[in-house]
Amino acid sequence: MDLFNRLPVKILAPVVGLSLSQVLIVVCALWLQANVANLNRNAAEASAQAIESAEVRALSRALQRDVLKLTLENWADDRDKLTASIKTRSEQLMSGARKLSQLVDPGDKAMSHDFVELQGSVVREIEAVRAAISQGHIEDARDMFRKRVEPAEKAASKLTDAFIVAVEKSALDDAADAAAMEALARLLLLVGGAAVLCLGVAASAGIAFGGVILPLRRVMSALARVSAGDYSVAIAGLHRKDEIGEIAKAVSDIR
Repeated sequence: MDLFNRLPVKILAPVVGLSLSQVLIVVCALWLQANVANLNRNAAEASAQAIESAEVRALSRALQRDVLKLTLENWADDRDKLTASIKTRSEQLMSGARKLSQLVDPGDKAMSHDFVELQGSVVREIEAVRAAISQGHIEDARDMFRKRVEPAEKAASKLTDAFIVAVEKSALDDAADAAAMEALARLLLLVGGAAVLCLGVAASAGIAFGGVILPLRRVMSALARVSAGDYSVAIAGLHRKDEIGEIAKAVSDIR
């Protein structure tokens, strides 16, 4: 217990306390920064999902254009090219749909399961129209396009568009939350650091003046009066258990 009554410990105790406060502020700021990184990562993932969805939607509509061109006489010379394009884009569409279904939250069953099924339905209906065209049934193909391809694509696009809107909003919200949290972390470091600095200066001044300089002046004043022959002087600090108390007791012994 005597250790805690020593003057150096009394001086260092507030310094240690303020240092721990600063460490706590830094830890809180680092925690906020970790949340910022997590939010930014979520925003990036949502943006990637939106881009992937938009690419799938664009491929689906490009497929429709290609198969629709096959039904037009002025594209008759390009049918082999269009057929190859339909095949390639169909593969890309399904590959993109499967990739997106793996990127989304498994809890979103509409996008993780129904999305692939709906895009597959579009591809199957387009292939049926293409087969009818290859057999020369142009009018039947046009009718199939209106009655089967367009409804299938609308159902797929409805789900895709809703998903794009949702993930874009999520990305914007996460980015805004990240910016706000990052600003809070900077404010915490700035205000917290300034507060700790001010408290440190105030505590140091209080300890130095109230706990050391003033009591020591009183003891030295008493010593000067004793040395001048005034043995009736009251000696302050005799109750203290630190170095100043020892000095006061020494002056009392001299008296």
